[in-house]
Amino acid sequence: FPVTIIMVFSKWIMSLYGPEFATGWITFCILQLAVLLQILQSPIIKYMEGSGQMWLNVIFNSGQALVMLSAAVVLVQYGAKGIATAVCLSFLFQGVILFAYAYLELKRSVF
Repeated sequence: FPVTIIMVFSKWIMSLYGPEFATGWITFCILQLAVLLQILQSPIIKYMEGSGQMWLNVIFNSGQALVMLSAAVVLVQYGAKGIATAVCLSFLFQGVILFAYAYLELKRSVF
């Protein structure tokens, strides 16, 4: 919910940094979407930490880093929007992996 409010007021927030930053509101919104994706993943990551599966978490984070770097190489031509999109895509990738992990973990423990 707060991310949505920030996105709605993103143009105004960016203009506080000066007129040259006001045009970066789209980039700011893309990064806020990445924040939302990260927030949604947090409970699964905390579960992994609490259950001692840190190495698996390292593997997932390494996959995310690989996606982020690969996407950044491809999207850097679009400047800050491209890099923000690479960050967002990497969190989307990690989210899919983490939610698949959580589904399989719940399925295994419930049944």
